[in-house]
Amino acid sequence: MRFIQRLVLGSLAVAAAMASPGAWSAFPDKRITLVVPTAAGGANDAIARVVAQAMSSILKQTVVVDNKAGANGAIASEFVMRAPPDGYTLLLGYVATHAMNPALQRLRYDPVYRPGT
Repeated sequence: MRFIQRLVLGSLAVAAAMASPGAWSAFPDKRITLVVPTAAGGANDAIARVVAQAMSSILKQTVVVDNKAGANGAIASEFVMRAPPDGYTLLLGYVATHAMNPALQRLRYDPVYRPGT
């Protein structure tokens, strides 16, 4: 469980760093969506549900798992890319979204976060 807590806190730190400064003071004051780029029932979905449960208990806020399968994770990645940068829509990225897709196809999302660019 300690690993999951570290994973959740690290994920939240990244989300907070990417969020707009005005959103930090009250975070989280609404539901958080954890987007999974694979179908429900698989390993990524199972991990996301464990992480979401841990996040919910740590943050005292609802965390919903939203599976958006397709295009080897590109659909989910693009969905999260278009979400407001407030830390309430997170992606459970995996090897396809951040390593395989950039090597194999032209993407409409940037798999590497580069502040200020």
